[in-house]
Amino acid sequence: MSAWEPLSAAELEQQADVPTLLAEVGRLAVELAEARDALGVPPEQITDRAEVIVRSALTHAGMPAEIVQALALAGLLRTEVRPGRQPAAGEVEQLRAELADTRALLAKTVDNMQALVGDGELTVWRAEHDGIRLGRYLDLEEAQAHAEDSYRELVGPAPTLRWYPEEPEDDSVLRLYAQHEGDEVETAYRVVPVIVLTEYTPDGES
Repeated sequence: MSAWEPLSAAELEQQADVPTLLAEVGRLAVELAEARDALGVPPEQITDRAEVIVRSALTHAGMPAEIVQALALAGLLRTEVRPGRQPAAGEVEQLRAELADTRALLAKTVDNMQALVGDGELTVWRAEHDGIRLGRYLDLEEAQAHAEDSYRELVGPAPTLRWYPEEPEDDSVLRLYAQHEGDEVETAYRVVPVIVLTEYTPDGES
């Protein structure tokens, strides 16, 4: 019986073609089956894993990197944990959450790029303290959160923090107000919109 020694992800990614990778899958499945007693994995489970990977690769014409990912999820790659381990439920949920966050970020990026292409300008929000810039953000709430965290670090926690327009006629510039005891007081923190243009037009408005 040969000792089961799965390839690492890096070793598999060096393979140049899909058939070679599929052959490696078969070899791994056979060697894993031979070592099933030591690993405590039923042989039918090993066969099912290998079959799923092979069918997926053939059906979707997966590239090497995609097959490497499939092998890792099937527990056929060398990892820091016991070979043959399936991802725990918590790990799967974490991956799903990370994927959802990535999709949300991509959607926001696409929206912003469409705004740039369509209007030729984009509004970003500058968080500042007494005229000193803290950071610039695509999202108003992110700029407000930065300013609020900075206030708490400098002054201390406040029971209530609220944002109000700095001028009654212009609600674009917002100022942070804090209430510790009694009335709300004005702070030196503001969030200011900044227009970013995509190109320079000598005859246009700046």
